[in-house]
Amino acid sequence: QFAHDAKSARKLDKLAGGHFPPALVHALSPTQRDEVAGLPLTSEYSQQALFYPQGGWLSPRQLTQALLQEACSTGLLQIRYQCHVTGWRQQPEGWYLPSSQGEVGPYANLVLATGHHLSETPMTAALPIYPVRGQVSHLAMQPQLAALRTVLCYEGYLTPMHKGMHCLGASYDRNQSEACYQTEAQSENLAKLQRSLPQQNWPQSLALEDEARVAIRAATRDHQPMVGALPELESLQQNVKSPTADLAEQALAYHTGLWIMGALGSRGICSAPLLGEILACELCGEPQPLSWAQLEALHPARSWLRPALRSKK
Repeated sequence: QFAHDAKSARKLDKLAGGHFPPALVHALSPTQRDEVAGLPLTSEYSQQALFYPQGGWLSPRQLTQALLQEACSTGLLQIRYQCHVTGWRQQPEGWYLPSSQGEVGPYANLVLATGHHLSETPMTAALPIYPVRGQVSHLAMQPQLAALRTVLCYEGYLTPMHKGMHCLGASYDRNQSEACYQTEAQSENLAKLQRSLPQQNWPQSLALEDEARVAIRAATRDHQPMVGALPELESLQQNVKSPTADLAEQALAYHTGLWIMGALGSRGICSAPLLGEILACELCGEPQPLSWAQLEALHPARSWLRPALRSKK
C-alpha cells in the first residue's frame, strides 16, 4: 500500500506509527517497496508505503463456490437456483415465500440478504441503504506487469496475474444501480493508477480493453453493515415524529422471525463471515462474538437510536 497524495501519506504515516506487530503491518523504505512489489513505484508521495505480510488476495467466485460446496456437504443446506422470490407472507406456522418455482415454506425464520434490493419492501423501505455501482477492469497479461509480485493498493488497486488476467479496480458510483458496462468507468480505473504514479512510464503504457466485471454494492452513510432482527420501522418512524417520544426509554418492537444482513459495502468478502456468525448466534441463542457496543454499531435501527441516546429529537 503506497501513498498517492498528501492525505493518504498522512494516513499511512499514522498507521506506521501505530505500534502494530511487524508481522501484521510495517513500513517499507523506497528500496524495500520496489523489491516487494516487483515494479518501480517511485512518485512524489509513494515513499510512504506499508506492507501487510499476512495479507493476501483471492478469487471471490472460487471462495463462494467452495463455501457453498462445504455447506452442502453437511446435508443441512438446500439451494434453489434460478428461483425468483416474489414476496413473502407470515402465517402462525411461519413464513411462506411465493416464487417462480412455487411457494415454499413454512420457515420459522426468514433472513433477508438481498444486497442493494434490501430496502425495496414495505417492511424495510425506511432502511437508510443506497446502491453503489462498481466496475472492476480486467487487464490481459502484459509484459509491463510480468514482474508484479503482490497486490498494489493506492487510490485504486491492481492484482497480480491470475489465469492470464489482472484486476484493476474499482469504480465507486453512489446511487447508481445499473449493472451495465461503462467505458468511462473503465478509463477511470486506469487513470487512478496513472495519477498515483505520474513519474512512472509503465502505467502509461498499459493497454486496456473492454473486459470488466460490474456489480452493485449496498452501503450506508456510516459505512457499517447491518445485521440482526428487523425492527418494526414503521412504528419507529412514527415515534420519531412524535414530540413526546423518548426512544432511549422504549423497548423496540421487532418483526417475529424476520432478520436482515446487508449493507456490506466494498468489504463484504471480509465482513460476511463474521456477520453470518452473529446471526447464527442470535438464532441459536449462543454467546455473541462481539461486544454490546459493537453489536449496537451494526443494529438495523441505529440511525434512529443514536440520536435518541444523545437526547436529540
